[in-house]
Amino acid sequence: MHHKCTIATGGKLLNNLHWTQKIRLVSIDNPLRYSYFRSYIAVAEEQIRHLKTNKYVIHPFSKFRAWYELFLIYLYGSLLITKPIDGGFRIRHTNSYHYYTLFTDVMAWVDIVINFFTGYEMEGGKYIELRMWSIAKHYALGPYFLLDAVSSIPKSSVYIVAVDRRELLLFLGIACLSGLFKFLRLVSLIKCIKNTAEYFSVATQGVLFLIGSTIMTLMTIHWMACMQFAVPRIRNYFNASDLDTRMASWYYQGNLYYKPFTEQYTHCFFRSTAYFLNIYLSVYKMTLPEEYVLAALTYGLGKIIIAFIWIILAVAIINSRYMNVKYAELTNQLDEYMAHKQLPVRLRNSIKQYFLFKYRNRYFKEDVIVSLLSENLKSEVSLHICGSLIRNVALFSDMTTTEVSKMVDYLIPEIFLPNDIIIQSGSHADCMYFLNSGTVAVYTRSGKEIDHLQDGAYFGEIAILLKNETRISTVVAIEISHVYRLNKRDLRKYLLTNKKIIEKLMKNAEKKYNTIMRLEEEYKTLLLEKSLLGVEKVSLSPLSNDIE
Repeated sequence: MHHKCTIATGGKLLNNLHWTQKIRLVSIDNPLRYSYFRSYIAVAEEQIRHLKTNKYVIHPFSKFRAWYELFLIYLYGSLLITKPIDGGFRIRHTNSYHYYTLFTDVMAWVDIVINFFTGYEMEGGKYIELRMWSIAKHYALGPYFLLDAVSSIPKSSVYIVAVDRRELLLFLGIACLSGLFKFLRLVSLIKCIKNTAEYFSVATQGVLFLIGSTIMTLMTIHWMACMQFAVPRIRNYFNASDLDTRMASWYYQGNLYYKPFTEQYTHCFFRSTAYFLNIYLSVYKMTLPEEYVLAALTYGLGKIIIAFIWIILAVAIINSRYMNVKYAELTNQLDEYMAHKQLPVRLRNSIKQYFLFKYRNRYFKEDVIVSLLSENLKSEVSLHICGSLIRNVALFSDMTTTEVSKMVDYLIPEIFLPNDIIIQSGSHADCMYFLNSGTVAVYTRSGKEIDHLQDGAYFGEIAILLKNETRISTVVAIEISHVYRLNKRDLRKYLLTNKKIIEKLMKNAEKKYNTIMRLEEEYKTLLLEKSLLGVEKVSLSPLSNDIE
């Protein structure tokens, strides 16, 4: 049952707030808050503390922050793409691009302002700092404020402050160089993706790891491609008078300076990729010291990224195959055990068949996992596991959901291999069985096969219900059969308290008992006639379809 609370729990202080204030408080729906606030009352207390401390501060676990981080994915992604392009290339005749970069720079300053109003998690403690002065001090003295401010200066602003061409080139060089500091926000982009995915429950940890690694790799390649143009260009800004060095640059030698941006970027991408992979391309010559340094740096980063990619692939493969590896390890130990005990081949094959059916090539510690679950979760898991059994056994249709949920907790799963005896005639009756999957054969005491039971059938109840106490038939597995055992004590406690169930069970048990006994007498007569008269074939009456 899904609970939707309709009782006000926060008092007048919380219930009379405007929606713009509520979205800045810690949200009960934010899964990120569980590390700090695990209950409704803890969330309510944090909301009250927030209002009393500073109502204008944005809580890091609020709805506003969750949706704002979704916007930050777009903003940081845009800045990480455009900043190296601004530093390395001259985009001509594209006013829309310049307007877009100006917009992202303005939004970057808005982000700086919002950071001064956003609380933060205290390191090493379960506490959220909401005091304005502490927040401002933490951000201003931290690693991001200065870099955010410097890298968010619009490049077009240098044309306002520059007086002559020399100053213009100097300021352009500073603007291009400062914009490159935005690369440090790559970590923040990955964090925002992780938080957003967790808030909206759209990806697993493995998928997030793969997405984050891919973004880091692509962004690094993009930045190093832009640096192929940015390094010599920034050098020319600070040393514009050195024309010989400028003309010796690789992009002047390749006649790329006046080419369109797409062609320039394509050449830069191939050049940086060649350095990444340690591939020599004769078309790109290196003459200047900074070009050699950049090539060495790109090569080093390439080796690191390639190693990182291999590690990611190895981890992904190991994680996806971990259960199979554990199962292979278990089967290896099993082989050593059977060899040490000198078990016969037939028994070894039976044991392997049992393990294969039970674990299906994936080993897991079921007892440990189940022990960690709450009682309610255990009941839900049991209901789900026994779902096909509940649907197939007509007997359960007369039971309420509560009765079924209580009973399935006491069903004991068992696996029987072909030719395994499940019930032996003449043995003491202490349980009954429900057949989840497989096929079993029913025999009389004299050994006459009288019926086959399949999915959804149940057997073993006759001796319990009719006070016989001893089994009147033998049940043998024909194929691998998955059954659930219900002990006599639990049978009386959870099944025999329902009048409809009692009537149906007793009626079927009496019918089965009479049919089995009749067929048993007929078979005994047949055997007697064979022994006395030598009769080889005697026709029997048709078998009933509802035999045990």
